[in-house]
Amino acid sequence: MSILWSAVVASTWFVVVLGLAAVVTRLASLSRFALVALLHDAMPVLLAAGILILVGALIGGDYALATAAAPLLPFEIWFWFRARSRADRPAWVGHAPSFAMLVTNVFIDNETPEAMAALIVESMAEIVVVVEWNPRIAAALQAAGGDAAYPHRVFDPNDDTDYAVALLCKNKPVEFGVEHVNSIAIARATVAVGTASATVLGVNPYATADPGGYEKWTEQTNDLEGYLSGCPRPFVVAGDFNSSQFRPGFQRLLDLGLTDVHDSLGEGMSRSFKLRPDGVLGAVGAVARLDHALLSADLFARDVRDLEAVGSDHLPFVTHLAVRPTR
Repeated sequence: MSILWSAVVASTWFVVVLGLAAVVTRLASLSRFALVALLHDAMPVLLAAGILILVGALIGGDYALATAAAPLLPFEIWFWFRARSRADRPAWVGHAPSFAMLVTNVFIDNETPEAMAALIVESMAEIVVVVEWNPRIAAALQAAGGDAAYPHRVFDPNDDTDYAVALLCKNKPVEFGVEHVNSIAIARATVAVGTASATVLGVNPYATADPGGYEKWTEQTNDLEGYLSGCPRPFVVAGDFNSSQFRPGFQRLLDLGLTDVHDSLGEGMSRSFKLRPDGVLGAVGAVARLDHALLSADLFARDVRDLEAVGSDHLPFVTHLAVRPTR
């Protein structure tokens, strides 16, 4: 029993140290290594665990552990209130035209592509951002009536990587294409929304867990930042960013004046990425939000709803975006 108890105590100290490391490196905007980036992604879980450890330490009289965990409390409070705060709704949203957008990482090894294809078709979204686009999901969509539902598609037919992105459109876009901006591919479609228009951008930067992934992710995010800084507005950039909002690199995207859909609707505590699509790890549920939709000015999210994963390790979400009417 003493060995087991020692292991428990050591584990609690380890979690607290990781939480403190995540907070300190984030405050200092330090993120040069993959491990630090993963700590930032895990920050909500580490903070929540740290508060539970703090309470347990106080009850158990372990004041050394409680003192170590105490600095996590203000950050957990800040995170909770920030995540629950809704953005002020602009007056123009009430009479603005809108469109529905579905964002889904279909998972390259999805064992039930038919279920994912059915979810896409049944969503009735005007435009769908599909991450990890592949021939199996394309065939499943065709069988599910996807060709009729989404006759206009934007993707790079030469991209056979696990990071391919496609945009599926009900109506023909005003302008569309796939742009290769240095290290990152960006699927782009400008769609008419009432008398206005908006540009939808689909992206999928590299995963940090892949070999050399963090360096590649950093390069791609920097290239995306440069592209978005000069991109005509209004636009929404959406997909699997393989990053939580807590990485400094991701924060730089928000600093361009962009708003995360989930954050703007008080859903900042929601999560989208599962460790596995099924099995024991899948049963844990989603552990971090890696899937985002970032809005420029003149776009506002009326709502957002997370959907079932249907064979993927990511939860899709659908949102209705209001577009400020043309003056």
